[in-house]
Amino acid sequence: MTDSRISDVGAAGQQCPHLAVNTREFADSFHESLHVARAQSPVAWDDSNGCWFVTGADTLFEVSQNWATFSSAYGVTTHSASGGPKLLPIETDPPLHTQWRSILNRHFTKAALDRRAGEIRRIVSEFIDAMAPAGHADMVRDLAEPLPGRVLFQAMLRLTDADLGRCTHQVEMAIDYGHPEVQAAGYAGLFAVCAELVEARSAAVPDEDSITDCVVHARIDGEPVSRQDATSILAALVFGGLETTGSALGSSLLHLARDPALADRLRAHPDGMPTAVEEFLRLYTPAVVLCRQAQHDAELAGLSIAEGQRVGISFAAACRDPEVFEQPDLFRMDRPHYRHYAFGVGIHRCLGSNLARLVLRLSLEAVLDRLGDLRLAPGAEPTYRVGNARGLERLDVTFTALATA
Repeated sequence: MTDSRISDVGAAGQQCPHLAVNTREFADSFHESLHVARAQSPVAWDDSNGCWFVTGADTLFEVSQNWATFSSAYGVTTHSASGGPKLLPIETDPPLHTQWRSILNRHFTKAALDRRAGEIRRIVSEFIDAMAPAGHADMVRDLAEPLPGRVLFQAMLRLTDADLGRCTHQVEMAIDYGHPEVQAAGYAGLFAVCAELVEARSAAVPDEDSITDCVVHARIDGEPVSRQDATSILAALVFGGLETTGSALGSSLLHLARDPALADRLRAHPDGMPTAVEEFLRLYTPAVVLCRQAQHDAELAGLSIAEGQRVGISFAAACRDPEVFEQPDLFRMDRPHYRHYAFGVGIHRCLGSNLARLVLRLSLEAVLDRLGDLRLAPGAEPTYRVGNARGLERLDVTFTALATA
């Protein structure tokens, strides 16, 4: 388990729990380490990244709501932005953030996504069709990892599979948290690919059903947006769409493989799936940490935060805060409410939350409809990646293909 002792090393002489977030040890003892740290203080010091790390739900809410003090404009990774391009709109504050969200939000409403549900269901079915005859699969490689990208590029961005492949390679480099030089090359490569896509779409006939074209031809204050800003928006959509939903899906499938009674219950009562999705999102929130930067000296949970210091907020930690959720480590369909923190809070709350919910629901429904007796493969020992998004490295399962209607 990660050492979460009370210590004054690395936090300017202040006593607080210490964590080492970007380590294999922390990934393997993730929730246990967070519970130990949170019991001492809702704010810890992350020795591996040299920043504060918020584990308590109330303190996370405080930081998320106070963008004037804890700004996203310096980058949302654990290290400050170093002059490179920003990911819009997540790495901005009002008023620019508000302007871009007003442009993008209409594409991610429940009503707008309902119109794309048939296409998304078809894409999910193609993946299930490919894996069902074998009776076994790596659910990360064969479904959870590639599916969200296919949905995003085909159903939302209206871009090609070749475009998806180029972007996927760059995102994989950008999340290599153990090698900063590889990360930097991945971010640069992603922006370069997205710049090419923006340029190509700028010269094409606009497609009103394409979010890419919506971004490319957007206007703010009556003026066309710059190519640079359109590239940044597209890069942010790609980065977010390829990483987090797949992580949540993989963990949800692992849970069902370990709990066949729940799988049977959801098959018999599919109307319970939306509730199950919310509990999966709470229990297996992918977002380990997103950062803010202190605009001036501040205080959190009795700790002094210096101007310029990075403050990481952990949605995954907040979603298991026992002060908010009774029996936080248990999956419960009977929770009195589902106000969780999986998608964040405040103005920077996840733009794609409704899309993530829809993809998770349709995917899990399809798996339960088409694949019976879902179990972990003999000898399988699922492990989680190290980094800012908590996702499985692989998930080997066995199943029985069910007859389709």
